[in-house]
Amino acid sequence: MKTKLLAFLTLAVMSSAYAQGTLQFTAHLTSTETDLTGNGLFTLTGNNFTYDVISPYGWNHGIIQRGSEPDASVIFNLTLRFPYCQAPEPLPSTNRGGCFFRGNFTLSEGQISDLVDGQWYVRTFVEGPGVNGQISLVPEPSWPQLLGLTFGVTLLCRTVARHRAGFSHRSIDGRPKA
Repeated sequence: MKTKLLAFLTLAVMSSAYAQGTLQFTAHLTSTETDLTGNGLFTLTGNNFTYDVISPYGWNHGIIQRGSEPDASVIFNLTLRFPYCQAPEPLPSTNRGGCFFRGNFTLSEGQISDLVDGQWYVRTFVEGPGVNGQISLVPEPSWPQLLGLTFGVTLLCRTVARHRAGFSHRSIDGRPKA
């Protein structure tokens, strides 16, 4: 049974998430004009692109564009999700507030290629440059790394099982049971 489980885990590790058709992306939004920041999480499943972006409070315009310059061509306008923007709470609260964008688009093959090649940027703003960040593919571990992890977990489980088996044959003070 253990051999079958190990073989199954090996096969599961060797198949990558790319085969499942889902890619994950992130962006960290910054600016030279301000110390305010934002973050974005993105997924691409087939040709369905979803986004979840948090920007500084009051920066309620969001776009995805091809290039980092403020005048780069706009690919999509982002949609604010309910409750749109939340004001920060007074100190000592840790709630810094923000504007929340969430939605999805259907992409063409050319758009997918540009996205995967790192040519897309997300920008949020009120007026002016705002904060922006490159939408970057999250690297996935290689199958040898995952296989090594599986091997390590298997060894750890065996060690724990042997320790427990040896411990159960001893009394509370550590001496062998009669």
